[in-house]
Amino acid sequence: MQFEPSTIATVIPMVIEAMQKNYNFDARPLIADLGIDLARIEVPGARYPTTMMMGLTNALMKKTGDSAIGLAIGRHVRPTTFNALGYAWLASGSLLGAFKRLARYDLIVTTASSVTIAPADHCYTLIFEDRDEEMDPRPIGTDCYFMALITMCRWISEPDVAPLEIHLRHDDAGRAGEYVTAFGAPVVFNAKQDCMIFERKIADQPATGSNVELARLSDRITEDYLATLEPATVTRNVRDLLLQLLPSGDACQDRVASRMNRSCSSLQRDLRAEGTSFRDVREDTRRQLATEYVQRGKMSLQEVAFLLGFSDQSNFSRAFRRWNGTSPKNWRNASHPHDES
Repeated sequence: MQFEPSTIATVIPMVIEAMQKNYNFDARPLIADLGIDLARIEVPGARYPTTMMMGLTNALMKKTGDSAIGLAIGRHVRPTTFNALGYAWLASGSLLGAFKRLARYDLIVTTASSVTIAPADHCYTLIFEDRDEEMDPRPIGTDCYFMALITMCRWISEPDVAPLEIHLRHDDAGRAGEYVTAFGAPVVFNAKQDCMIFERKIADQPATGSNVELARLSDRITEDYLATLEPATVTRNVRDLLLQLLPSGDACQDRVASRMNRSCSSLQRDLRAEGTSFRDVREDTRRQLATEYVQRGKMSLQEVAFLLGFSDQSNFSRAFRRWNGTSPKNWRNASHPHDES
């Protein structure tokens, strides 16, 4: 990644509450000793470096002697923990709708990892991946994130709703039973990837408290905040222009460079300095938009192909298969999306 990963500051109250209620320990002096400015919690949209948060959770683990401390922290999640995303989650029409919001706005929680949804015949898999492969593993953070999300699922579904299975890359540290009890599901440790698997019929079930207007309002607030997280890099500027130009079918490098008032060679050089290329940015933009548009199911595949600048639907279908290993029609059928409110 080009910029230091960060985590939303409002996770700190969750940590403080968990320490007080579960361990009878006031974590605030320790937090201050680690250089974490508690006053920033009151600043809307404030964030802390993810490495700083890792230092905090590691220090708390040593203080309490509890290697599964992330589970205790995650249970104390509140709607305000994830700002507007938390309220959009509460107003979602189903667990699947909430999952899609998380995948779309995962940067709100942390810029260190990403969330994607892989649909299958009978289930959905939420896959959590590090954006920076060189970043140190964060087992406590992963435990906390997973426990918080499962707690949030229980807000809008049944009180005991649980995944079919949890996969964690870290070992069980002799605490496997506690993880199974906390998650309410079998847990595979030392897995190849961190993921949660939910049964399709549970994820598709209409949620309690669905509110279309609140969900849309929260989405707009979340999108506005999301736009502030990524500095104005050349890559971002190219992506923004591609969003405008793709439907015209004229989203070539020459056109983008011209709109940015620079030569192609200059654009190539600047993108290379950011670790990417025009071809990669365009391919990634198309791939992300294609997956989102197809999953939403609100446009025909022909319309999606047009919006992404493909000459015809067959060319789009071939590209989609290359990106996702299946046809857009099969992906849409597998996703079976409901109204994402």
